[in-house]
Amino acid sequence: MQTDDHVRRLEAVWQLVLRSVLLVEGALLLAALIVPVLGVDRDPDDPPSVRSMRLVAGLSFYLTTPVGDFGSTDAHPYSVPGGVWLTRITLILLLAALVVAVVATVRLSFELISRSTLILARVGGAILIASPILVGAAQLWLSNRALATPVQPGLLVPILAGIWLLSIAAARSRLD
Repeated sequence: MQTDDHVRRLEAVWQLVLRSVLLVEGALLLAALIVPVLGVDRDPDDPPSVRSMRLVAGLSFYLTTPVGDFGSTDAHPYSVPGGVWLTRITLILLLAALVVAVVATVRLSFELISRSTLILARVGGAILIASPILVGAAQLWLSNRALATPVQPGLLVPILAGIWLLSIAAARSRLD
């Protein structure tokens, strides 16, 4: 038989576990923001067309470079424009998912648990998982491999953050 004191202790333990899990999620989101989002990785000896870009620099590159520079638009109908537009959309979606995941994590850490917080966490986690996969598919769609941005290994970090956030949302909904 559980007493009120035992229930309070159990609730305190769950709160400590949730806070430690949310600290890990915060670290994953910070890594997801720093590792694949910021910076440009380029060897100074490489020509400007051969570059390995991270998210913000890649988004800027894909928004400012004309579609025709990514390959012949006549070779495969819609392959180059489709790949460029899918890349643009998924990079913006990934940035939005990071913002949604940060908001959900902050709300969870301040105990602002509501249905909308859990929905934000689930949506943010799902988009964090789907966006890097779509970026990889969009890059394979481009016909000019020299101009396609290689998919960064750092894009695994948002996938891990998304999985972690989905597990937090599932655990929190079970507690409530």
